[in-house]
Amino acid sequence: MKLLVALTLTAAFISGCETMPAKPKKPVIAEISTDSIKGNLIAYCEDGDECKLFEVTLKNTTNTTLEIDWNRSYYLKNNQPDGGLYFDGIIIAQRNNPKSPDIILPNSTFQRKLVPNNSFELIMFPAAHWFVKPFVGEKHGIYLTIKSGDKQEVINTSLTLNPPSAQAAPKTPFSRYSFYN
Repeated sequence: MKLLVALTLTAAFISGCETMPAKPKKPVIAEISTDSIKGNLIAYCEDGDECKLFEVTLKNTTNTTLEIDWNRSYYLKNNQPDGGLYFDGIIIAQRNNPKSPDIILPNSTFQRKLVPNNSFELIMFPAAHWFVKPFVGEKHGIYLTIKSGDKQEVINTSLTLNPPSAQAAPKTPFSRYSFYN
């Protein structure tokens, strides 16, 4: 009898502690098309409608090298500039410092995941780490400055997202998009 009760309690405890993996929402995509570039901007959302990052893909359709000027490129929130863009290779604490440009070689494709600089929050407990806050509001996008020799081109694209009703995620240190530096 004791064994049966112990097994029942153990089974109930184990099934109650099981977690379900988050189902990623279908990404929201905006197409990018200019004379020299084709591509798209994708917002990745998880845990319902919590979108925290973009992925930009740009294909250089010319025979000249293009340069992305990150110091003149911005995150757009409701069609207004709201800080710069963070990507891998930058120390998070120095994300607002000037950045080196990236180049897109002729007839090649460039891909990068981008996070708005203002989305980072330093959490000190239980261990110091960076937390990425989800997008708040409906309209989000990027403003990229692209140079080709002496010419300059601007890509201004936005996505309309369906924000969660609470408009903010709980601050948990165990987020999928926490960064330790």
